[in-house]
Amino acid sequence: MALLHRFRVLVWGGGALLGWVAGDIMSTDPMVVTWFGDATAAGLHAWGGRVGSLIVVCAGLWIVRMRRPWNSEEVWTLFALLVWIAADMMIVQNFAPDASAKIWTARLFVFVLLASEYVVLRARHSEVIEEIVEVEEIVVEPDRSATKPERAIMLRLT
Repeated sequence: MALLHRFRVLVWGGGALLGWVAGDIMSTDPMVVTWFGDATAAGLHAWGGRVGSLIVVCAGLWIVRMRRPWNSEEVWTLFALLVWIAADMMIVQNFAPDASAKIWTARLFVFVLLASEYVVLRARHSEVIEEIVEVEEIVVEPDRSATKPERAIMLRLT
């Protein structure tokens, strides 16, 4: 859990992945195919995952913005998602559908590029990001049978 507090990009990436899968599944739903027809449903399938991930990430960013200003990681998350979608569209257009190894190699390259950019962001803004997650020590009521008070560590997001 501490890892998710420290690297919130994991939460955003997981949300984007869930949105991608949900949009992909909804675009191939038999009811959608019945409503729109086979040709339109095939076009929707190409965009379903991309739109689903954008909906989830944008909704999450909107909820965050209602509570506080965005930090650099959240701005980077939106930028990285847009770069991923644009790169995925170019990859799919430039490779034949039967060249799945090449497609996944290109996607892996984009992922490594975005991950390295995130590492650079964390290195440049580490002092700002470290201030976001504070560790606060709280004394817990001691157990009557215990001789020393127990201590607990709580993470507080500011």
